[in-house]
Amino acid sequence: MQTEYRASPIAAQEGDKRFTQADSLGNTKVTMGAATPGADYQNDVTKVQQVYNVVMLTADNLVKTGVTRLHTATFSCNDAAPTAGSIIFYNNTAESGTQIFNHTFTTTPFTPFTVTFDCELATGLYVGFTTTADVNVTVTYD
Repeated sequence: MQTEYRASPIAAQEGDKRFTQADSLGNTKVTMGAATPGADYQNDVTKVQQVYNVVMLTADNLVKTGVTRLHTATFSCNDAAPTAGSIIFYNNTAESGTQIFNHTFTTTPFTPFTVTFDCELATGLYVGFTTTADVNVTVTYD
């Protein structure tokens, strides 16, 4: 293959004979022709943006069936006197099987708090409540 080096590019005209371009050391120049999604060329990094689904629950719920990634859970009161009980996360499609997390609440109001999981679940994500609808959990997952 024949290559040519030019210190500055030239404008090609129709019918011109063109050679593969090379740098000053004879290395063939290769370009992608378009930006790569997520590429930050100025800082020489590829950025990955995490996007999650969000659901707020107050009662038993199948969040997702199949493989999923559980990101966070934020717990909060929605009245002045929460009912004592637990909120349990399962790696399952029903309220049984492998527990991922189990938190018990008292009747004392509490400040909202977030738990970060960043774990992969193989079967699904089910959230079970033994409290009544006065404790919320907001789940982020993909």
